[in-house]
Amino acid sequence: MSNSNLIKVSNNTTESILTLLSTSDLVQDNNDQGTPVYGQKKEVLKTQSGSETIPTDSSEQYLLKQMSIHKGSKSILATVYDLSFCEGSFAVPMLFRTVSDIMGPFPDISVTTADKKKMEKASTFCQQIQTYSNSQLVKKYADALKKAITETTASSDNATQKIIAIEQATSAFLKTTKGYKDLTFSEVNTVDAYYKDFPFVWAGYTSKKYWLYSSDGTKSKFIGLVTMTKPATVDLSKANGGYEIYLQLAKNPSNLTTVAVKDTQTALTYDNGMFVDDVKVDIPTAGLMGIFHLKSQMTGSSSSPDPTQDKMLPFLTGTVYGARCLGLDSPQTIENKKSPF
Repeated sequence: MSNSNLIKVSNNTTESILTLLSTSDLVQDNNDQGTPVYGQKKEVLKTQSGSETIPTDSSEQYLLKQMSIHKGSKSILATVYDLSFCEGSFAVPMLFRTVSDIMGPFPDISVTTADKKKMEKASTFCQQIQTYSNSQLVKKYADALKKAITETTASSDNATQKIIAIEQATSAFLKTTKGYKDLTFSEVNTVDAYYKDFPFVWAGYTSKKYWLYSSDGTKSKFIGLVTMTKPATVDLSKANGGYEIYLQLAKNPSNLTTVAVKDTQTALTYDNGMFVDDVKVDIPTAGLMGIFHLKSQMTGSSSSPDPTQDKMLPFLTGTVYGARCLGLDSPQTIENKKSPF
């Protein structure tokens, strides 16, 4: 085991790098070397020079010194660490690595532009899985996961074995695809976790509004407005990464000629993939989640005259005061001659 507990990370990308360290209930602190991420079992690591980011074309060292709590409440120095190397401003993942110093010093890590592009491809895969739910890609992926889970369950009740089986099945399936052969479970799982952990992708990495509509199959109603306001600087130690996210209810839900909303603002918190008005209850009054779909699938109007150029866009879906809602990034008034349903 290494005596230094230091790991060297080189930034060979065009972006500054932020490093997240995974923690757990069985881990104490990392020797005051990290800032807790709000509502998550993660820390933003500080370099040995005291910075939370690594500038492009430079290297820094991190101290990895978590204490793990084992049987009998005995604490020992952890030897395995999960690290996510992310783009500095919105913590977009670029590389995930599990490192260990059991067999020697921690290996040096180099984060490259190729790593970043690979994670971007994983992001496209995750979005396409949601968007093209009836495609052969999705069906084959679901079949591969189902088979892995079924076979593992039949042979073992061990949860770890099931996780390993899912990891192997995902990686094996990706190798059979035409566009994602170089991806593995690691990249896909990292992107999926990022979408659940932070609201940034649903805000378009800027400020964004969603107009909420519902329908009973006969009549549509305007339910309200969700506003996501980008902070001057994203701060992962704060709820929503510092974003201000509010819900305002419609003044007259049945009047589709207007999108006027009440002055009262209800704060929403992004919690495990859901925008909720209360994180302490099982069923919040307002609960919305982000989804990806083609624009034409949700509005009946393509982003382009050419159907092949139709864009994958983020939407919101969920329940607000009992009304099942769809959130779109533009108002759908009668004057616009559009319908979200």
